[in-house]
Parts: sequence; structure tokens; C-alpha cells
Amino acid sequence: MVKIKKKLELVFLKQIIIDVFMIDSALTRESKLKDLYLLHCEIDGKYQSLIENWGRGMYQWNDSFGFDYNGMDSSRETLEHNLNMMKAKLDSFKYTFNVDDGAKNSQRKITNIYNTQYNNLYFEQVTQYIQNNYTLSDKDEILSKIDEIKQILKSSETKEEKWNRLSKIGKWVFDKSVDVGIQLLPMFLGLK
Repeated sequence: MVKIKKKLELVFLKQIIIDVFMIDSALTRESKLKDLYLLHCEIDGKYQSLIENWGRGMYQWNDSFGFDYNGMDSSRETLEHNLNMMKAKLDSFKYTFNVDDGAKNSQRKITNIYNTQYNNLYFEQVTQYIQNNYTLSDKDEILSKIDEIKQILKSSETKEEKWNRLSKIGKWVFDKSVDVGIQLLPMFLGLK
């Protein structure tokens, strides 16, 4: 029974990572309005009951009944704003912030296996993103930095020593494009 629960928690965590990636992909590739609308509906349907204050800060949200979808499919600004907010809330949820009481217990269990499994999944996701991004001219250098971050996080050095090494990579990341920064900076959160 414990093994089944752990597998389900991993599946759930992986689904969050996939959903964040789907949102990010949809927003960066200028998706059709209909596709943004359908993605908005799908993400809202999955997480509205799990994340406290889910719609707060999003357009066309009402605390009494949720989103007012009437006319939302014709507003790119509304959909993009809301999807960016959903992405941020899902990122927070992965790290156990802003979790309602009903979800806190299962989220604590996820947290126990989170660091290793999440880091592995996230590193794989980012590596794949970098490899598939045709606009990047320095893929090998970026992939090398990803490996370096992974090695630093796995090392037995003190937190301070790790941070000193990561800060140098952080400076390098800030000199790169926004796409690279968005992908690599969350890796620094794996520092323990």
C-alpha cells in the first residue's frame, strides 16, 4: 500500500511538472486563442479544488462560483494573464506553498520524496527543452551548465560552498536569454 501511494504521489508531481511545461510552451509559441482557452479550462478543472485561493489575481474569477467563462475565449490578454498566474501557482504548489488544509497532508507526503524525484524530472524536462529549442545557439554550453548545477546540488559540500559555486552560474544565467533563465533558475531551489 505504501509503494502504491508513493507511485501515485510521483505521478501527481510529474503531472504538475507536465502542466507547467504545457502552459509555458503554449505561452511562448503564440498559441491559437482556442488552444489557450482549452488549456485554461483543463488546468482550472484539475487544480481549482486543490489550491487555496486558486483564482485570486486572475481575470473573470468569482469566489462564489469560479471562473466566468462567458466571453473568455475571445480575450488573449485574459487567457495569457490567467495561464501565467496558474503556472506560478502550480510552481508554488510543487514547493508546498499556498496549499489548502485538505491538500496539505498529501502534499507533505509528496515533499518527502520530492527533492530527489522532482530534481531528476525537472533536470530531464529542462534538458529536453534546451535540446529541442532551435533558437538557442549555445546549447552545448547550456547543457554543460545544467550538468554542473546537478553535480553541485548532489555534492556533499556545505550549503554555503554550494551557494558560492551556484552564484557564479547564476551570474552566467543572467547574461543569457530569458528563456534560459526561466528554465535554469528554478534548479537553484534544489539547494539543501
